[in-house]
Amino acid sequence: MEKRTIKKIFDEIKEAVEQEKILSPNNWINWALELSALWPDLKTELVKSEIAYISELAKLMEDEKMSKAKAEIMVKSRKTEEGMSVYEFYKYLLGRDKLVEEFIKLTKKRATLEQSY
Repeated sequence: MEKRTIKKIFDEIKEAVEQEKILSPNNWINWALELSALWPDLKTELVKSEIAYISELAKLMEDEKMSKAKAEIMVKSRKTEEGMSVYEFYKYLLGRDKLVEEFIKLTKKRATLEQSY
C-alpha cells in the first residue's frame, strides 16, 4: 500500500474538483481525518524549516557582518540542491499548513451543515 501524504491527499481533492465529481460528505470528512493525522508531521517540518531560515540569517549577519535586510535577500535568493531556497521551502510549508487548517475547518462546517438537513 502506498504511503499517504498531504500532497497525495490534496492531489486527490484537486482531481475530484477538476472532474466535478459529486462526493458524499464522508469523502470530505475522511480526507480531513487523514490530513489531521498527518498535520503534526507538517508542523514539525515547518518549525525545522523556520529554524533553518533564521539560522542562515543569523549566520550571515554574524559572520559576514551583513545588515538584516541584506542577509534576508541573500538567504531568500540562495537555492539549495532541491531547487528551492530555505526561505521558499519555509513559505511553501507555511502555505501548506494554512491550507490543511482551512480544509479541516471547512470540512467541519460542511459536516455541521449536512447534519442540519
